[in-house]
Amino acid sequence: MFKHINVSIIGDVQGVFFRRTVKHEASRQGISGFIRNEQDGTVYMEAEGPEEIIDIFSAWLKSGAGEGTHAIKTIDIVDGSFKAFEGFEIKE
Repeated sequence: MFKHINVSIIGDVQGVFFRRTVKHEASRQGISGFIRNEQDGTVYMEAEGPEEIIDIFSAWLKSGAGEGTHAIKTIDIVDGSFKAFEGFEIKE
């Protein structure tokens, strides 16, 4: 079963290679979607893939996105509608 998540991340996550780190991990796990900086300083992402993989990816995000160098204050993950993305991209 496939799962789609919408993610809002608040913290010091712009200008610290956060999007690149997330893209690398998403691509490594075969997750599709996108990530982008928002004008209010947050980061927004949509990701989808097999439910088991998305759950692992969500746990990775909540743990600080691997490197632990990103100051995530709040992360909000909600289920969304599957959109059949191809690949994972960084949007400007």
